[in-house]
Formats: sequence, structure tokens, C-alpha cells
Amino acid sequence: MNTSVGLAWLRPALDRCRALIADHKSPRRWAKSEQGRDELVTEVDIAVERLLLDAIRERVPDAAILSEESNPDPSALEQDTCFVIDPIDGTEEFVAGRPGFGISIALFDRGRPIAAVLDMPAREWRFESAAGAGASLNGKGIRLSPVGALAEARLAVSATQYGMDSLRPFWDGVGAAALPH
Repeated sequence: MNTSVGLAWLRPALDRCRALIADHKSPRRWAKSEQGRDELVTEVDIAVERLLLDAIRERVPDAAILSEESNPDPSALEQDTCFVIDPIDGTEEFVAGRPGFGISIALFDRGRPIAAVLDMPAREWRFESAAGAGASLNGKGIRLSPVGALAEARLAVSATQYGMDSLRPFWDGVGAAALPH
């Protein structure tokens, strides 16, 4: 596999994605039907996906790619090297003008996650992690706060997800809180 530890080589592509997102405040949108429910898609989802696919294919041409918009087939995970992409994770947040959306990318090696990036353009946060290398926020190392029990932990979720009645029992059970606007 032609990758370094982590996904730092994707930073220039992610910067281009941030610029593209900043330029599209009212993107064209439509609904697609997936697993019996309608999912919101925008032209920005497609454009961000295209930028990421090009960067990945240039660096790792033989990798499988599971992407929410163009290749949602989970069998891609069975390949030796697989990237999993959600170009705009939280499209409803993006369309509503709230900052709780991100660009999500994970790299799997023989079915094991080895690196990931969560880029949150509206907040100017870029979380990066790699197996054995820890995690960072905007290039500075971060660690989870130690807790003795799950009930002491906090889980931050988008306002859209936090407001979903179907997830209320789960959120209440794990101490979730909505990301601030």
C-alpha cells in the first residue's frame, strides 16, 4: 500500500474541499432513496467526493473506495486497501447553515481501520488519527479525558441527530449533547 502513516497527504485536497464548501452557501439539492428512506444530497456532496476520489486515486490507484454518494457498496471493505468516504457527513446540517457537518474519511487495511480524518470546515477543526500514532486536532496531539464509567463520558452529535426522536433513548443513555451552533 502506497500510504504513509495517517492521511496527512490528503490535507491539500481537504483544503480545496473547504474552499469549495465556502463558495456554495445555497447549493442545489435533491433527495435520493436509500434503504427505504430519503437522504438529502447536494451538488457540494458530489463535488467534494470528486475531489477526494481524485486525490486518493492519484496516491493509491488500486485501493477500493466505499463512498456514500457514488459507491455505497460495503463489499469494498473486503479489499486489502479500502477508503471509506462520506463527503458531507451531516448534509442536513450543511444545508441548514449549521456548523455540525464534516468530511469523513477512513482508511482500512485488510478490514482493520488504520487511519481517519474528520474535517469540520465551518469550525476550522481537522481531527486526524492513525493506528499507533494517536490523534490530533489541527496538528496538535489530543487525548480523551479519562472517565471511570460510560455514564461519565460525553458524546457530541449534530443538532439534527440530537433532535431525532427515534434516537432519543440512545442519546439519553450515553449522555449525548448537541454541538453548539
